[in-house]
Amino acid sequence: EAHWSFNEENAGGSSLFGDRNDSEHRVTVRAFADVIAEISGPIGLVKIDIEGAEYDLIRHTPLEVWQRINAFTIELHSDPSGEMTSSQACDRFRELGYSVEQDDALTHFCHR
Repeated sequence: EAHWSFNEENAGGSSLFGDRNDSEHRVTVRAFADVIAEISGPIGLVKIDIEGAEYDLIRHTPLEVWQRINAFTIELHSDPSGEMTSSQACDRFRELGYSVEQDDALTHFCHR
């Protein structure tokens, strides 16, 4: 479980890393690898928009999970832990066999 911060002025910016003005809600969190494991066969496209938690997903998702995903879009915000930059994340995607295209300041399209 985790505390999810709901931002009433920008609902799309709500996240696990909110500020003190946000209302907090207790939520159940599932690992990306567990969600993917429930899907049979290859996966054509995944959208990852998790407001800062993407770096934990990148760090903790095993190689075999990425091998099942043909393409994904991902928003890369600043890493709340300060351990990884968006450039390092893109390098990781390339190591996993993806071509990386930057769509805008945050959004990247990764495909095989």
